[in-house]
Amino acid sequence: MGGTSGAETMLTLRNSPSINPRLDPSQRKVSALRSCLEMPVPANTVSRTEELLDTGLEFRPGDPIHVRVVHRDQRTHVTDDGAAINRTGSPTHWQDVAHRLGRELDVNISRRGVISLPVVRVGPPRAEVVHRIAGASRAFYQELLELDG
Repeated sequence: MGGTSGAETMLTLRNSPSINPRLDPSQRKVSALRSCLEMPVPANTVSRTEELLDTGLEFRPGDPIHVRVVHRDQRTHVTDDGAAINRTGSPTHWQDVAHRLGRELDVNISRRGVISLPVVRVGPPRAEVVHRIAGASRAFYQELLELDG
């Protein structure tokens, strides 16, 4: 992002005519803080984009598995938006299945049944995370159907 660095901002605030140099150091800090709080904040400080991807997998014939990829600043997050649990409802003991699958497939499954993972620089590439989330969503869906049956 453009703009000034934190050090440049503090230098500017220290030399700002709006801060009285006769104040003691603690009062100058308070005055500098007030000046910072009064500074305008750019409207788009956080960039966010989303993609809804068709993974090529299906829950059942004709029902494709989509995953959402959210890019926020330098972070990327992949989720199924709770697709499996939304299709099956919440059968008895679904949380037990979620805990087990989360451990086995190395994914996060929330209390609402949303399957997700972050994409991190030192981890697997984005395409692999997308495939992992889609596969976990399909496995979760199939196991939830068995709970009902």
